[in-house]
Amino acid sequence: MESKGGNLDEKDWVILEALQENARIGFAELGRRVGLSAPTVAERINRLQDEGTITGYHATVDPSNLGLGLPVFIRITVSNKDYSKFKEFVNRTVEILECYHVTGAESFMLKVRVASVQALEDLIGRLNPYGQTATSLLLSTCLERRTFRKPARS
Repeated sequence: MESKGGNLDEKDWVILEALQENARIGFAELGRRVGLSAPTVAERINRLQDEGTITGYHATVDPSNLGLGLPVFIRITVSNKDYSKFKEFVNRTVEILECYHVTGAESFMLKVRVASVQALEDLIGRLNPYGQTATSLLLSTCLERRTFRKPARS
């Protein structure tokens, strides 16, 4: 995949960093930070959206406050003939937050949030028809979301 990062100037990077930290920041405040007018900042943001650099704005929700306090990674090996059925299952299963098609011994890596060990056992039971699973409970997180910053030039 070709990197588009080389097309970003210093002001674009300041805008991107600020929006990643607080997507609700106003154009006027962004303008003060980068030395541009609010309309010019809005134009830059629109360009970054049109180019696909900015892909969305999201609220961060604490899953524990929704009763989903147990974070888990599940690796699963799925046969090629079951890929489409498995992907349908993933898309309709609310406990599965993310699903990655990966290289290695397993086919997919799932990031899951469940309410309890019993709920995890139930989910694994529903995954078993698609293939062999391996499960890891998350003990703690040292980095959950990274803010993309301008790469240092060497």
